[in-house]
Amino acid sequence: DSSQVAAFMDDHPYSIFPQFLQTDRPDACAYALGEGKLAILVNNTPFALLAPITFFHLFQSPEDYFLRWSIASFLRLIRYISFVISLVLIPLYVALTTHHYQMIPLQLLFVLLESRSKLPFSPFWEALMMLIILEIIKEASLRMPTKTSQTLGVIGGIVIGQAAVEAGFASKILIVLMGISAIAFFLVPNYLMTKANVLIQLVFLVLARVLGIVGIALGTILILAHLNRLTSLKQPYFAPVSPLYSRDWIDLFIRGPLNHMK
Repeated sequence: DSSQVAAFMDDHPYSIFPQFLQTDRPDACAYALGEGKLAILVNNTPFALLAPITFFHLFQSPEDYFLRWSIASFLRLIRYISFVISLVLIPLYVALTTHHYQMIPLQLLFVLLESRSKLPFSPFWEALMMLIILEIIKEASLRMPTKTSQTLGVIGGIVIGQAAVEAGFASKILIVLMGISAIAFFLVPNYLMTKANVLIQLVFLVLARVLGIVGIALGTILILAHLNRLTSLKQPYFAPVSPLYSRDWIDLFIRGPLNHMK
């Protein structure tokens, strides 16, 4: 399969970040060829491999180039914001409730104390348990028949979340944050990147438990350093940020007008 071919061609096979894009869309292949990328076709598989890519290609969608540039730019910014929210929202909750409760506004602190007053678990174990349950629900919905999977995901999340609150295993605030984080995960267009998000979130969760907000900052620095040393077919993975190619920023965090893009 094309994914197995990509595994043998990766510059960094032990990294969790994908170094090839997989697509079954002819227009995406044609656009990639127009940008100077390679399109690798493998017999008997519907997915083509596109390379070299950068980290920021994982947040670009073919629909970006069919919409008005202002709308496409707004949607792309929403994806980046959602990516950050999905990574740090739950670890930030653990960090604030474990190490930095003095940073929480007083009225919100009263609500949080009331919500957590009868819970037998610390914020870390509470969040870890709910994250694992969420991943179980997502994986189960993928394995179920199509008509059943959507119902299972929605009903399973509501029933288990409500039951966890009533049984005293999780706070109401955490359930709300879990819902926001779970929805933010799905805004990243690349499936392989969403799976990498889960692992990064778990690492951030452990760092937040041990070091608080300093741990989240340390984890962010380590992820940025790792991205900076990655390559895709020997090309820098974190370009055009590092190394800096200022002309390419017109199609980075925003999608500029097509007549200005070369």
